[in-house]
Amino acid sequence: MKIRLSFKTPDVTDAVEEYVVKHCEVHDEYDHDCDACIDRKHEAKYEVRELKDKLGKFIEYDEYVRIEFDTETQTATVLPVR
Repeated sequence: MKIRLSFKTPDVTDAVEEYVVKHCEVHDEYDHDCDACIDRKHEAKYEVRELKDKLGKFIEYDEYVRIEFDTETQTATVLPVR
């Protein structure tokens, strides 16, 4: 049997930003205004936008995700936005 569920979680977009910060070495120590730090912050903002654009295929209005669960094959699939 297949079951489709929709989840509303505003944490989705926050999680994207947290992922970029964690994996792209953008931390609080970059709060000062040196050129390298400012450049890295701009790069991180660009990466967040780019990642959100790519995930937009699956995340509607920055907070809705639809998942299809298949009990026969024991799988779950994130469905694209309609």
